[in-house]
Amino acid sequence: MKKMYISVLALALAVGLSACGGGNSGASDKAVETNEASAASVAIEASNWEFDQEEYRVKAGEPVNFLLTNAEGVHGVDIEGLGIQLDADQEVQYTINEAGTYDIVCNIICGTGHSTMTAKLVVE
Repeated sequence: MKKMYISVLALALAVGLSACGGGNSGASDKAVETNEASAASVAIEASNWEFDQEEYRVKAGEPVNFLLTNAEGVHGVDIEGLGIQLDADQEVQYTINEAGTYDIVCNIICGTGHSTMTAKLVVE
């Protein structure tokens, strides 16, 4: 009886860990982190409750360096549907493989205008 209990517990633990592990931090196959020498650049500047542009454009299948700077306040960015997260002053590079329009949102609650702090990433 004790062996059966331990076996069931071990199986439950293995299933639980496999469900939680093995992920890729929210990234999708639509966007793959890359490290190419030549890449386009997208600079996103955040200030309180707005980004410096309503829309940013990149080409599908080409590497892009993303850089978020905070001109005012403290902000981070999620590019929804791509699994891309940006922290201030940290450049990351991705190749986005699927054309479309993706929402850029502030992921740090930054005050009363936080919920309307959005922009678009258009991948052509």
